[in-house]
Amino acid sequence: MRTFSDLTVVFLLAVISLPRAANAQTETLTYTGNPFTEATFGGNLSLSEAYAPMMDAGTIVLSMPLGDNLNDVFVTPESYAFQGGGPASLYLGSATNPYIGQFRNVATFEFSTNATGMLTQWNVNITGGIFAGTNSPSSAAVTLGMSGDTFSAGLSTPSCAAPPGVTIPCYSISESNISTPFSGAGHWQQTIAGPAPEMDPGTAGAGLTLLAGIAALVTSRRRVAAKNHRDLS
Repeated sequence: MRTFSDLTVVFLLAVISLPRAANAQTETLTYTGNPFTEATFGGNLSLSEAYAPMMDAGTIVLSMPLGDNLNDVFVTPESYAFQGGGPASLYLGSATNPYIGQFRNVATFEFSTNATGMLTQWNVNITGGIFAGTNSPSSAAVTLGMSGDTFSAGLSTPSCAAPPGVTIPCYSISESNISTPFSGAGHWQQTIAGPAPEMDPGTAGAGLTLLAGIAALVTSRRRVAAKNHRDLS
């Protein structure tokens, strides 16, 4: 019995040290920029001022956590959403922009990380809207970088040519806080969600098969030893 117990302990220690398969984990990157320091409004100033955000802010959801020691790597998120721009804010979300993939609608996400997967540098560019095939173009755009952020949004229609004193729906917003590199950069909160890594099913099955083989081998040897003992008697 002692031989079997010792082998079992050795086996269990070996299985514990075997590689484990990572379950699906996601990472949410929540961005909060610094307040904008420059702003230019046009069209209906009441609308422009009401729709203008104080800073860039939003979330990016990744299908897996960022890796360690990334260097200017482009990633494709599961989803993203940034705020601001009134009705044009829908162009800043992957779930709300119906024109993704069309003319001038782009979204790029470039990241660098340290040895523990924490963000150290980034370059995010999101532009969405209706730019062609209409006499009422509208759009919104966000850029995030190490020198600061920018935001722009607007709507233009033929009615914007109305005489002075007539309320128009058109507006334009342009904001930024560009400054010395790194001093104008905003802040990220990184949150990983999902189950912890677990034993790979294939590894577990192989381990059980190995344990059964060890048990059979030990049992066989004990039978042979018992037979030889009887023969000697």
